[in-house]
Amino acid sequence: MCTSVMAGREATVGGVVLISRNEDFTRDNWDKYLVQRPVPEYLVPATPAVAGGMWTLGNGLSVPAPATGYSYSAMPDAAGASEAPSGIGDHFLFEERGINQRNVAISATNSMTTNPAASAADPFPAVGVAESVIPTLILPQADSARHAVQLLGSYVERFGASEPNGVLLGDVTECWYFEIGSAHHWLAVRVPADCYVAVANGLRLHDVDLDGDGVLGSSGLFEFVVAHGLLDQPDRHCFDFARAFGILGVDYNNDRVWLAQRLLTPSLDQAPRLPQYPLFLRPDSPLDVAAVGGVRAELAHRGTADRADAGAGLPSGPDGSSRPGPARQHRDRVPGCLAGQAGHGRADDAGGDPRSAGT
Repeated sequence: MCTSVMAGREATVGGVVLISRNEDFTRDNWDKYLVQRPVPEYLVPATPAVAGGMWTLGNGLSVPAPATGYSYSAMPDAAGASEAPSGIGDHFLFEERGINQRNVAISATNSMTTNPAASAADPFPAVGVAESVIPTLILPQADSARHAVQLLGSYVERFGASEPNGVLLGDVTECWYFEIGSAHHWLAVRVPADCYVAVANGLRLHDVDLDGDGVLGSSGLFEFVVAHGLLDQPDRHCFDFARAFGILGVDYNNDRVWLAQRLLTPSLDQAPRLPQYPLFLRPDSPLDVAAVGGVRAELAHRGTADRADAGAGLPSGPDGSSRPGPARQHRDRVPGCLAGQAGHGRADDAGGDPRSAGT
């Protein structure tokens, strides 16, 4: 389970694109390490992952080996290779987040839940596009954040996703939030430059104009929702992807979104535990790594204290112990090779400590 905050350039100190995500667990999750991939897995000499022009990723998904091969950084789970179910050696698996040589960043993923009607209409296959392989699959190929969205969407539509997810993508100019709702249907929206988005583990995309600028989605998405009755009154110009595919009103998810928005936009008074919260908000003050780290530290510390007040209607924080906390910034006034910066910390560091989100 994860909590993410992503902000556009006009919403941050210094005009950077800021992407951050932590992992919430009831125990310490796998240790992470930072690695540079000079070449992607499918270009490693004599790799057993490629045969007959097909690349088999660590979760067993096979796709045509791409022609492009950008280098990229990654922050894998230390035990990622041993988790590979396809049994082909030391796969690049659960790389979680990274930045490629074109300064395209991905953080994957926020795990989601699909409602029974959507799952039945478009069932998830056993093997498909999944958290464990998204950075490995997309970072070696993407020229921009928008291109990364298009690539990921094309793989979901062609090969199917094996699970619902939320994915953060960015470059030096913009960032996108991407959601997978069923095996072959997805939606992505560009975050307004002066706004941020906060995401927990419930689908968030709503009030989206499917024909609007900065919106990309799967072919036939609206028609699919209409045909399967996933919305009572579907409107393609005010489309509720989260309601059509997800499950609304889960306290564990809504509490984290409510708290993040309360901390970053305190001028907006919102009741706790509403079914949905605004997708994008402007922060009251420009965001920096310390502000985002403060949100994540607050989320990590509130679990025990707020749970005691749950009977009084106060929101509860996520369960868990220490969580890894990665972040990425994109700057355009530095040499191109340094425009994307990745950091890693702990979400239970003291609130406001920049180390809790990275630099």
